[in-house]
Amino acid sequence: ATTMWDPDGAGPMQPVLVVGGEFTIAGTAVARGIAAYDPVTGAWSALGSGIDIRVLALTSLPNGDLVAGGPFTTAGGVSASNIARWSGTSWSALGSGMNNYVYALTTLPNGDVVAGGQFTTAGGVSANYIARWNGTSWSALGSGMNGFVYALTTLPNGDLLAGGAFTTAGGVSANRVARWNGTSWSPLGSGISAVPASVLAMAVLPNGDVVAGGYFTTAGGAGGNYIARWNGTNWSALGSGMNNQVLALTTLPNGYLVAGGVFTVVNGAISMCLARLTTTCPATAVSYGAGCTGSGGPNVLAATSLPWIGSTFRSAATGMPSSALALGVFGFSTITTPMPSILPQGVAGCTLHVSTDLLELYVPAAGIMQTQLAIPNTVAIVGVVLHQQVVPIELSGTGSITALTGTNALTLTIGSF
Repeated sequence: ATTMWDPDGAGPMQPVLVVGGEFTIAGTAVARGIAAYDPVTGAWSALGSGIDIRVLALTSLPNGDLVAGGPFTTAGGVSASNIARWSGTSWSALGSGMNNYVYALTTLPNGDVVAGGQFTTAGGVSANYIARWNGTSWSALGSGMNGFVYALTTLPNGDLLAGGAFTTAGGVSANRVARWNGTSWSPLGSGISAVPASVLAMAVLPNGDVVAGGYFTTAGGAGGNYIARWNGTNWSALGSGMNNQVLALTTLPNGYLVAGGVFTVVNGAISMCLARLTTTCPATAVSYGAGCTGSGGPNVLAATSLPWIGSTFRSAATGMPSSALALGVFGFSTITTPMPSILPQGVAGCTLHVSTDLLELYVPAAGIMQTQLAIPNTVAIVGVVLHQQVVPIELSGTGSITALTGTNALTLTIGSF
């Protein structure tokens, strides 16, 4: 198991990589079952005295805590039945834990943790192979599944997906993969119906499509050698797939999908145990033009996600003044207009780089302005180029405009898998 973990949540510390498994040494550090790798220093470190057997699943919480699951009985010397929480300094149990292995973990948007695995009770409460921890107690998700849960992920809208070896979820027919909307379970089409079959890994693409990997050869009646894609309506193959099981899936910051497993051939080509799904229509966000400096410091705009169809493009502008409004400017063309020619309060050397086809008014907070733009899930707009800039409007105590500055701009190319 691996996850990126930010030890202080939204604080200044940089995220580190946490690795779980069955080991006693990481780098040169004594670390039992779980360890952290700092990409800045290149050093491995232990998380307390670690886990007594092995770790199979990891997830992080909004406050910076980390949760580990697996077939273990103690964490940091503290009794913890198959699941435990690391605060950054010490391990603790999550209630009385589970009565059997935890194979999968995910965190919901509200910070609750969902665990899946081989268990039938969680915190002493009946919970068939899946359960939810609200920070205080465990609860079931409906009547659960009739078979093991091996994979969990959360959709952009907050719904939960579970994959495994089950054929029913909440009493409803759901072949190896099911969706929980907060109140009930539903299938994803006809699912993975071949026998024997199991979904062992899942990931969500930037546009919200779901990729499932595991041990199967068909999905929804279509081809799908060990890997398949759900677009919200239908299952489809990803090329000719693999020649053996897919055990792990994740997405990279640029949206590309990475698969790991015991395969040696991918889409007809040799690829030993690791493969990447790319696209000929990539989404990009490239900075151009110079920003200028206002009372809040240098005005800088950076993309925090990429403009894929079916997704929400997000960016953040920093250096915003303490008393200001800000315009989010989106346009189809570039321009070079000095700010003083727009308003007399425009600061010399500051430039409007983007045509004003769409304007949105924001109130910055703590020197930062977050922007977002929903992109339709429409193939016809793939390749369309947009431009974005943020224009801070500094205000006096009486609300008068005192300065007009601007960030650098971004050129956005809409992409699709």
